[in-house]
This record gives sequence, structure tokens and C-alpha cells, in this order.
Amino acid sequence: MFTLELRGGPLDGAKLNVPGRVGNILIVGTSLEQPIYRLAICECCAEKEEVLPFDFIGYEPINNSVPSTKHRALKIADVISD
Repeated sequence: MFTLELRGGPLDGAKLNVPGRVGNILIVGTSLEQPIYRLAICECCAEKEEVLPFDFIGYEPINNSVPSTKHRALKIADVISD
């Protein structure tokens, strides 16, 4: 079990418990805005941490005419727990 801490953006301060390893990019699919967060530390350091910090970097385009993010690592369907 990993804990992700979201920093900045619409979900600032939220913590997510996820069952397994996640990638460097996180798109939160429960929000209409679909905010995108990126791992704030290197992968080597992340292996040693219990809480992984993710920084807000923008929003997933919801308009079909705009290209989608290609590096989607995880789309969380269940909401955030504090």
C-alpha cells in the first residue's frame, strides 16, 4: 500500500491510498477537471518513502479535439481520503 500526497491544484493536501506501485504521472479521474499531478521526487528516492509527493502540473484536456496526455500512469476512480 502506498500513500500519495497531492500538492497544489484543486486537490492540494489530499492523500490517496493506492494498493500498488504508481508511475510518475497521476490523472485524478474523479474530478470533472481531471487534474494532473507528477511525482515530485526521483524514482530511486520514491522506493524508500512511505508517502510519495505529487505536484500539480495542469489539467487533462476534456475536449476531444485536443490531444490527450500520452504518459498516463494511473487514473484513480475512487475519491480521496484524508
